[in-house]
Amino acid sequence: MKVNRDIAAAIDLRVRQLAVNKLSDPALVDHMVGYMADLQRLWTSTTDEELSALCDEYPGFVRYATLMENVSEALRSGVDVPAQVKQLSPFAEPLKRTIEKILTDGAALERSFQQRVDESRATRFRTKTLHDQPPNTTDLEGLYGRWRTEFRQLIVDVSTSDGSDQAQQLLRQAFEDMSNRIDHLQKSP
Repeated sequence: MKVNRDIAAAIDLRVRQLAVNKLSDPALVDHMVGYMADLQRLWTSTTDEELSALCDEYPGFVRYATLMENVSEALRSGVDVPAQVKQLSPFAEPLKRTIEKILTDGAALERSFQQRVDESRATRFRTKTLHDQPPNTTDLEGLYGRWRTEFRQLIVDVSTSDGSDQAQQLLRQAFEDMSNRIDHLQKSP
């Protein structure tokens, strides 16, 4: 249950971080794409009672889970799904696993950098000075560097894959968007 609680807490935290920006539901789904694998793991590893308890404790988790359930239902039914999305060809399994890893790691980085930004702002607000030293983020910066390297390799792998041009373009765009958000947060004070 601890792992499931950690997943729900991480999703809840990121939804709350993004809620400050008043994102629409589709924008929230776009920003949270890296949490899909964690959400799936949680769905398949909890009992109904555990899931109910997590829902009671983490309202951000409920919002994201509900949005993803709606997306899933739309994909199953085909209602309101753009034709180009319906026609996407799947990627090979090894590439899918790499995509999942990069998305999950990227989501964790994005959440951590946002937390660092939020903590820095709170500290400046409390002390009313800009001369405070930022927290030690050596580990976070190392993770960021490794993620950037893996991200660049994934873009090459996607470009040379058997996936359709549309699928490659859609995936590159999603990863570029995530990378830009992470880069922006990484550079924030």
